[in-house]
Amino acid sequence: MNSGTASLVKGIPIWVAATKDIKLPTPPPPEELDRRVREARALLREGKAEAIDIDAGDEGLAILSRLCFDLSNELDECSGILFREASTAYTIVSRMSWTSDEFGERDEILSDLALVAWRSARQMHSARVAQEWETRHQKAVSNSIGLKACLEHYFTLNAGDRTDELRQSFFSDARILFAALALLRLQRNASPHLVAELGVELFDWVQSSGGHSSQVGQVWLLADLSLLVGSSCRFKGDWHAAKAWLSRAEGFFQKTARPEAGLARVEYARLALACDTHRHEEVLRKITDLHSKFAALGMEEEAAICSFVEGTSLEALGKLNEATEVLLTLRSSLLEQPDHWLLGHTTSKLADVLALSGRFDDAFKYYRQALVWLGDKPSWARAAFKGHLGGTLRDTGDLTSAVAAFREAVAEYSVLGIRTRAAYMRMVLAETLLLADRPREAEIEILAALPTIREQRMSAEGMVAISLLRESIRKSCLDGEVLRQVREHFKEGWR
Repeated sequence: MNSGTASLVKGIPIWVAATKDIKLPTPPPPEELDRRVREARALLREGKAEAIDIDAGDEGLAILSRLCFDLSNELDECSGILFREASTAYTIVSRMSWTSDEFGERDEILSDLALVAWRSARQMHSARVAQEWETRHQKAVSNSIGLKACLEHYFTLNAGDRTDELRQSFFSDARILFAALALLRLQRNASPHLVAELGVELFDWVQSSGGHSSQVGQVWLLADLSLLVGSSCRFKGDWHAAKAWLSRAEGFFQKTARPEAGLARVEYARLALACDTHRHEEVLRKITDLHSKFAALGMEEEAAICSFVEGTSLEALGKLNEATEVLLTLRSSLLEQPDHWLLGHTTSKLADVLALSGRFDDAFKYYRQALVWLGDKPSWARAAFKGHLGGTLRDTGDLTSAVAAFREAVAEYSVLGIRTRAAYMRMVLAETLLLADRPREAEIEILAALPTIREQRMSAEGMVAISLLRESIRKSCLDGEVLRQVREHFKEGWR
């Protein structure tokens, strides 16, 4: 028995103790269940939701569970009819009164129905409709306490314990596989290294085993997983891997019936990668057309992210007034959704732009707001915020607070496994420590960053600068100008 299985076995007594007073539902006899499901499906196909007599009692839950199972197993047949059945059933369940939901059945049923509607919509409806159902599925999965806890336990196992046998037991049901994909998307910002690792494992397993899905379903899964891995590689700074996975995603999306939305997402990921690697002129040449494409497809979230990338590139090129206008407009639209994941990141970037414009009072006001929205858990956006704040504190002369902010940024990037960003932030921190007349601490940060810097593809001039920097440290006479040159060459090497 491996440690992953042993961990699951050890949890059985805890689960039994926690559920000992819960009454298990009693389903109707098989013949009666078949009849009730057939009747319900006939009414769903005719759009007669009001005529369906189902409640959240034991019998109703049995009928709904069987309905979800049947619909999931017919996904590639008559997509239009399946969409009508699943979407109507979803509406019925979402409006039902649930006096008790000890096992979390409601959200699991909603996630199953939303998944059927989403997968059907991707083959026959607009991108807007498909995205609406994708969002509903993701929300239901994240609210499903039991399903989420089970999958998160799997995610946290050591890689060696996530065997093919264990994957088979978890993901032989395609509904669980798509639920895992939904949760991994939600965790990409906070855990890009883990998400990339799990995404590659699931990709390899689906490609070799089929993931117990039809050929059409397998292509969609491989496309979605490739895009997930490519985006996660970008977040953690592995840009060469990101390019390869995005090319793979493009190939799979091109094989689908309705590739427009998937290909647009790949195009966005490539432009975001261009922004990360300082190809800002390229970003600005293409971002407006991509924004229009997302708007035409009804993909409002992706359109919003395009605006963020546009503002970032405008800032990098010194077009601060234009960047401020773009980010202010984006922030105003996001305020209508105060829980939107992009709101804190946008507000932080806006504060950074205002600081570069010399509007420090406004910048600190937005920094305070951004910190609240970003929460207290490490994430890519929160680490970037600490870096922005550190730069503003340094520029206003508060070197002690700037050092503290940069150290926090290094710590968060390190926790997330984003080694290139952590190394770059160490170099910025070292420059700030030199300004604060703390050269020994600066040397420690540089020596910690150099192994990662040497792994990058740097120019000959960059390698010479590294040698000069190491020599100045050896002589205990740290050269600030050489340090700046190494940092710039390191940054240039990201292209």
